[in-house]
Amino acid sequence: MTEEEINELLQQFPEMRKLVAHLLRRHVDTILNVGGRGYYENPMSDLLAFFLDPSACHGLGDLVLSTLLRSLERNDLNPILTGPPIREDVNRIDIVLPSENFVIAIENKIHHGPNNPFDAYREAINRQYAKIPEKNRIFCLLAPRQPHPAIPCWQWLDTRRLIALIWEELGHRQRHVEHTKWVLLLQEFLKTVEQETMPIMNDYQFGEIADNYKQFAKFERLRWQFIDSLKEKLRELALQIVPIGGLSEEVQKWGNAIAISIMPYAGNLQKISFLLYDGQVPNEPRYAIQLYSLAELVGFPHVSNWRETVNGNQLYVYRNDYNDLDAAFGGFQQALTAIL
Repeated sequence: MTEEEINELLQQFPEMRKLVAHLLRRHVDTILNVGGRGYYENPMSDLLAFFLDPSACHGLGDLVLSTLLRSLERNDLNPILTGPPIREDVNRIDIVLPSENFVIAIENKIHHGPNNPFDAYREAINRQYAKIPEKNRIFCLLAPRQPHPAIPCWQWLDTRRLIALIWEELGHRQRHVEHTKWVLLLQEFLKTVEQETMPIMNDYQFGEIADNYKQFAKFERLRWQFIDSLKEKLRELALQIVPIGGLSEEVQKWGNAIAISIMPYAGNLQKISFLLYDGQVPNEPRYAIQLYSLAELVGFPHVSNWRETVNGNQLYVYRNDYNDLDAAFGGFQQALTAIL
């Protein structure tokens, strides 16, 4: 991309910023994603199991369990359990619902593909609940997307459909349900899962981005040109401290950050990663320096409480966050000096 093209794109930047801000989906904060930092499968499965238990202290009775049976088209089954839902105790199946005349095994998948040992799960249920009629041993994959290919003997249940039906049932029973903290928690749980299972973009967003795709692509190329330039600047700073023969760089995508790793010596036993964050998570720093060293660096700030194993060696990990680029450059040189 030429300097003239870069300047032309920068002139368009204010309008593109407005368009992007207009298109970005605004998530509604819930108790769970404010206090719990977002969606985590295990605590969400804990909450689902809690609300699936008609005898639990939430006081909602069989509201969620009967809705699950309805979703699975098994209204013929009585929504009563012989004990509380079992979490990860039957061959590590997410949730097992035991009843006198049925058993339901649930694998709860939101962000991860169905790569579990489903045949082994089924064998464990068939073995442990052999007295239950075979047609009432139900295997449910709860996920927002249908698996391809289908998993033999496992019924896919769309998470979004289950959530919608629970909202509907909660509305039907509203007059008979006391508005307690548990009702509020159920509502927050439903909102959190609902937002996590939304489509990547709606039709309006898709259309707008399709119309402006060429411009977005130009800005993406500009972004990577910036990252290449940033790598060169870090290299120039490093060469003031490290001999050219002992320097190598690597660019990686780390979740919501680009990591430019500077490795002064072979074996990866000492390195520095300059992190450039994309701003998707609230209150994230703009930049961070992570330093990895085989030797403990006494007095260096922000010692982390974990160690990273590389080639059988445990490295100490240190970190500093920055919101100013010049300060981050200074921290980078300070870190490089510290490990040499």
